Amino acid sequence: MGSATIAPPCPPDWLDDEKETLRLVGYGMCSVDDLTWSKKNQVRLVAMDEVELDKLHIYRVAVPQVFLFTKGKRGITVALAYDPPVQSSRKEYLANTMWIEALHGLTTEEVEIYRARNAAQDVDLLPPGKEIKLRPPKTDVQWSTLQVRRIKWSRKPKLIIPDGETEPVIHFVVGCQQRFPTGFDYKQRYGLVVLFWHESEEIELYQALRNRVTLKAARVRVGA
Repeated sequence: MGSATIAPPCPPDWLDDEKETLRLVGYGMCSVDDLTWSKKNQVRLVAMDEVELDKLHIYRVAVPQVFLFTKGKRGITVALAYDPPVQSSRKEYLANTMWIEALHGLTTEEVEIYRARNAAQDVDLLPPGKEIKLRPPKTDVQWSTLQVRRIKWSRKPKLIIPDGETEPVIHFVVGCQQRFPTGFDYKQRYGLVVLFWHESEEIELYQALRNRVTLKAARVRVGA
């Protein structure tokens, strides 16, 4: 999913409506060239994990300066896949739903405070301007067990530096909500891919992220 691109052979204004695009072509076609390996200007961070029901995983990624200050288009793609129990083929009967969001300008402790109180995806307890506006909105893909959300910048993104840090930090928050009990005591499996990309082929993004990022999930219980 993290390697999918929407590039049908048609006029560029054919798919102007975001919801219609998602309905007609989904997340696009997989790019075989980008599927297997990271490149120096395209880096994929991969996590395979299990989250307890009604809990959160929080991944902290420090954003390298070369990503911020090198001229050119750049962006982030997040892809989430999971396999919840179902009672029938209808999507309304998913036992669990999951969601992914990207936050900036907050310490890990602040993310836990704002999101652990109530991790419902339709409740926003965050201060203004702290969520990176990935597209499509998480409410549009909340019933999908395969979710891809993106953001693209044409110039340096305005990412806020958290208190006590010297550089911007993005927290990728993965949430799991139980919709009805199944009678089984288990953890929800999921796969997460975070893609950082930059159009400049001269950028050494791969090495910068590899040397500085830690993908360690903080397991946080969701309060009532």
